[in-house]
Amino acid sequence: MIGTEVIQDFGRIDRLSELARVYPTLPQSIGQSILDKRKANLLAEVSYTPPVFKGKRTWTSEKQRRAFFATNGFGRGIPYKRTGKLNKSWEVFLVDAPGGIAVRLSNTTPYAQFVVGRVKPRGKDPMQVMHKITGWKPVSPLFAVWAETLAQDVVLALQVVLEKRGL
Repeated sequence: MIGTEVIQDFGRIDRLSELARVYPTLPQSIGQSILDKRKANLLAEVSYTPPVFKGKRTWTSEKQRRAFFATNGFGRGIPYKRTGKLNKSWEVFLVDAPGGIAVRLSNTTPYAQFVVGRVKPRGKDPMQVMHKITGWKPVSPLFAVWAETLAQDVVLALQVVLEKRGL
């Protein structure tokens, strides 16, 4: 027989609840401070741009290939010239969430999901095969790591505040 158990220190949870009641904006201000320190690195990572690809394109389907040429590169010209708009359009910020705060990453570029996928995956991944092959990084796994890192940083910072206040 194997087993496991987890011992939960509810005293710390009670102290966190008390801290949140007495200082309701503390988690938000700590979260914002941590995000401000890490924002440049996060944005640099999600804004990665691979070198311009010179080889033969691999299309997701023949239908996609025909549509690209029929619409003059989906309205962006053939050959497509990079504008940098995709990378300049990333934004990261804190939002209120049930029971706390959350970090949100967004990109308003209409074609972002086809180049780097969705930030939060759901359903079929819209990232196109040609972009995977040419070196674009899917944004979802990158952001998942960053979100977890930021969350851990906030918890550690809150623990420091608890200890300093003797809670």
